[in-house]
Amino acid sequence: MSGLAEVQAIAWRWIAAYVADKGHSPSLEEIRAGLGWASKSRAFDVVNDLCERGYISHTAHRARTIEVLRWPP
Repeated sequence: MSGLAEVQAIAWRWIAAYVADKGHSPSLEEIRAGLGWASKSRAFDVVNDLCERGYISHTAHRARTIEVLRWPP
């Protein structure tokens, strides 16, 4: 995936699938649990990385504000 580390690409695809399936964005806790990570801070870091790269947007300090800007192939 162009410009994304493997963990970022996996998270991006998971977030996009969640939004497509549920109709709303996942919480950081749901991302952590869905990807099998031990730490919610890892989900926070990956979400911030994806925001910086323009794949998603997220409003800080607000729940369920992730918006997918680019959809995975």
